Amino acid sequence: MSVTATITDTTSCGTVAPSPVWRRWLVCVAPFVITGSVIAAILYKYPVNEIRRQLTGGDPLPAIPIALIGVIFTLLLVAWADQLVVRGACASTRYWHVLKAKAGSSLLDVFGYVAGHGAYAVWIGRFTRTRAGLAGGAMLYIAAADLLSVCTVASVSLFFTGDVVPHTVHIIAGSVATVLCLFLVLGPYQLFGGFTVFKPWALIPRWLGFAQVGLRIVHVVVWVCTTWIGARVFGLDIPLWAMGTYFPIIMLVGALPVNVAGFGAVQGAWLLLTDFAPGAQILAFQLVWTVFVAGAVVLRGLPFVRGFVREIDRAPETP
Repeated sequence: MSVTATITDTTSCGTVAPSPVWRRWLVCVAPFVITGSVIAAILYKYPVNEIRRQLTGGDPLPAIPIALIGVIFTLLLVAWADQLVVRGACASTRYWHVLKAKAGSSLLDVFGYVAGHGAYAVWIGRFTRTRAGLAGGAMLYIAAADLLSVCTVASVSLFFTGDVVPHTVHIIAGSVATVLCLFLVLGPYQLFGGFTVFKPWALIPRWLGFAQVGLRIVHVVVWVCTTWIGARVFGLDIPLWAMGTYFPIIMLVGALPVNVAGFGAVQGAWLLLTDFAPGAQILAFQLVWTVFVAGAVVLRGLPFVRGFVREIDRAPETP
């Protein structure tokens, strides 16, 4: 069975009727429409010539090794966290296998969080011989842990901002982090009922859940610092506390399925930093940084793509 067919089958789980044609078209077209609308609105306010002038006014090349080191180091951290989740929810899996799969599937992350993590969920199910519902639940657990780590870093950073950041941001970040922590604490009591997709919260011990969240928090902190260094090299004078507060929000918006290849609503999120640098300069750096990071992710994942696809195709099918 091909990888594409496997992804389709795993998504549907063999029980859900096909969606209407118009709905499938809407799902496919909506991200492009939203991306185009956001980019058009941004370029109306910040003309292309102004962004181009900011691009030619500095030397972005020193940011290349920073991006490459960042994506390699964060891969080591997040693969470790994922391995703890897969081990606790599905089956005992070696770190090296998870690392290769994470690197291989992350090439699709260049096009969107959902694409890369959807393929990753398929690999979890096929490689560990786990049912689609539980494999999808493990992926949902990972996504929730990512969100918890992002909100935690943002909440801590907000303590250093005073009244600079709207109080609403404090409430939202703290509330989301608190709720997701409660899920980890109460999960073993199986309060989510018999739904297979929520089973990882009951299967994974609390200490293991918080350990992998700790690794993800370190991952977010490392990526915040890496991006901040890249911005400083580019010429942006953004305080570290501001990057620590707003960049987790940027990461969250970038993971939403309303962006295409790193462009869309995420550009609007970057403009939250306009209190510390001109908007055109921020957009110029975001363009350069997106290209450099995407290139680094591709270089990081290319050696593992063939093995990733082979492991999906050769693994025995699960019900």
